[in-house]
Amino acid sequence: MPPDKKKSLPPVGMGLKEEVTFLLAGLFLLSLIVNQIMNYLYSLGFGDIGAGWNYFLYTYLIPFWGKWKIIAIFLSAACVVWAYYSARKLGQVAKAEEQLFGPSGEEDTILDEAITHMSPEKKMAGKWERVMAHAYSANQADWRLAIMEADIMLDEALRAKGFAGDGVGEMLKGANLGDLVSLDAAWDAHKVRNRIAHSGGDFELNERETRRVVGLFEAVLKELGAI
Repeated sequence: MPPDKKKSLPPVGMGLKEEVTFLLAGLFLLSLIVNQIMNYLYSLGFGDIGAGWNYFLYTYLIPFWGKWKIIAIFLSAACVVWAYYSARKLGQVAKAEEQLFGPSGEEDTILDEAITHMSPEKKMAGKWERVMAHAYSANQADWRLAIMEADIMLDEALRAKGFAGDGVGEMLKGANLGDLVSLDAAWDAHKVRNRIAHSGGDFELNERETRRVVGLFEAVLKELGAI
């Protein structure tokens, strides 16, 4: 059965500093793109870009500079108000989540502290409990974490049984069905772990696949006597 355990959600959105930083970076990138486009058009013989800019400057910008300044001030003020409003709303959402689900990372920290003082057998059981909690979480990021942590447990269990190699992959290459009946399951689960590690957030992982892969890890770890 899935663990009956509260899970905190990840922070939502960006702060005010991050929003301003991304806005400025976007404007800078846009200016570079526009400059490159203008240079490209000039190289194709579409006229003197500098002359065209001067025409635009003295025809549309300078004569109406006073009006443009007023528009720019209003737009800047609107952007600041929008950023401040967004930051406040995100803060309210974060507080509501904390009241509903508890402080972020609190349960994992408590579990880590409890595992530290356990015997080796109980440590593995505690780690597996955390894997299952992540696997049955509503947060997709926790599903990836469940598989990554299960693979770490597999590494520890294989080493404890005397398998040699720098990582899980090498240890599995040196094994055979006589050494490990669930060898194919171990390979299948470890390959999914590698795809997550190499693709990160781009790797599509759904709830059903998470449970399947965690089940494969569970079969291997049980055969190794780790859980």
